[in-house]
Amino acid sequence: MKSDVVVTITINMKFVICFFAVEDLVSATICENDKVIIRCVIGGRIRVVSASYGRHDRATCSHPSIGTTSCHSANSLTIVQSRCDTKTSCELHASNGIFGDPCPGTFKYLEVKFQCIQPIEVTICENHRKTLSCSCGGKINVLEASYGRHDRHTCPHPSIRTTNCHAASSISMVKSKCNNKSSCNLFASNSVFGDPCYGTYKYLKVVYHCI
Repeated sequence: MKSDVVVTITINMKFVICFFAVEDLVSATICENDKVIIRCVIGGRIRVVSASYGRHDRATCSHPSIGTTSCHSANSLTIVQSRCDTKTSCELHASNGIFGDPCPGTFKYLEVKFQCIQPIEVTICENHRKTLSCSCGGKINVLEASYGRHDRHTCPHPSIRTTNCHAASSISMVKSKCNNKSSCNLFASNSVFGDPCYGTYKYLKVVYHCI
């Protein structure tokens, strides 16, 4: 297990919480009406495991207005996942305006548990195949994909007319072939993605993580 190194910085009444570990489960607690930025560094992407806006004890975010300690907004997880999942950072605001008010008159807090997942980058030169895979029961979640060319040093070749070339169908094609699978085989070819830059030798670059 990797240990966490946590850096907390206050900027204009907002808290920036950085987690350097890429595997451990970490927590962030945000008292009602406060804002927090959670961030994964060194290329990590956020994967939200649980979230609850409400109140489950008296000690967390202590306040004189506590009418109940059994209070949870049912949409907490969905909202936090939509704001944070697969991103390197996201801002969370613990407020009734975002999550609704599950217990009027009680001072609440948002508790989030998440992991920083290190993404995997794969490059496949044109007319070559490669397999994406996740071990230990993990499933592929594609974050980025581009078939084309963006520089001269990746998959070097004498036929390079442009370095500003991208097939618009890249992300949708790769997601349809790979998402939620333990492995998938990709073929970097014009026959699959179309030819976004005729006469230029291309490559497929995919960024994904295992969930």
